[in-house]
Amino acid sequence: MTVSLSVSFVTHAPPVIPAFKDVFNSLLDAIIGAQHHQVLGTVSITLVDNGNNEALLEKVIAEASCDFPVILVKNPDNVGYSAHNQGIKQSNADYHLILNPDVLLSTSSLINGLTYLEDNQHTVMICPYSEGQQGEPSHLCKRYPAVFDLALRGFASEFIKQRFDHRLMRYEYRDLPTAEIIRSVELISGCCILARTKSLQLCDGFDEKFFLYFEDFDLSLRMSKLGNLDYYPDMKIIHYGGNTASKGIQHILYFVQSAVRFYRKHGWHIT
Repeated sequence: MTVSLSVSFVTHAPPVIPAFKDVFNSLLDAIIGAQHHQVLGTVSITLVDNGNNEALLEKVIAEASCDFPVILVKNPDNVGYSAHNQGIKQSNADYHLILNPDVLLSTSSLINGLTYLEDNQHTVMICPYSEGQQGEPSHLCKRYPAVFDLALRGFASEFIKQRFDHRLMRYEYRDLPTAEIIRSVELISGCCILARTKSLQLCDGFDEKFFLYFEDFDLSLRMSKLGNLDYYPDMKIIHYGGNTASKGIQHILYFVQSAVRFYRKHGWHIT
């Protein structure tokens, strides 16, 4: 088994925790590991710059030792997370990896993830096991959220969250073991997605009407019409992002606007 892979990153504010160089090197290590195990053949990477990071990204590319194309795309305006479409739509690879600039891949992540997709042809997209920077599980899979669930998770105090932990457990799939495969999950976080490229292209990638937030949930629902979305814990990452409420009023407004767009498109669940 040898498959091809394309990868896309989208950056806006300069990523510093962890340094993007570390993120990029973790991707290279995962690629090299998969190639050495003869799981992975040709690779291409697209770095899409929505901000002012051109110098940083060029430096990372120049210092990286890789024998496959790394394409830097500079957008004049910030078009949001849907900028991944600039890597998805031009890809000829078997699989596509959507990756945040604050995600570290384990060395075996691509070996395991690509092998799983090859062995499970009805699965179109997988979600990895994720930990935060303190080693806590991130729970990237979600069930379809009620508005109340989103308010709890995004903005409630820890005291209030504890009072409604049973709701959050179900929403975040914490009612199921994190060490076991979960087939046909409902929604997958966009920070790290490994998917069949043709399926992504059939869906036209991310809906560009979403600027930030919920574009991954929207994609999940559309991709689920083509096949299974699976949680696969042997693909492992560390994710340093999240916590919308701490990012300021502008991000809260983006979150609310995207939530309204999502519910109008897919249906309101209030409680």
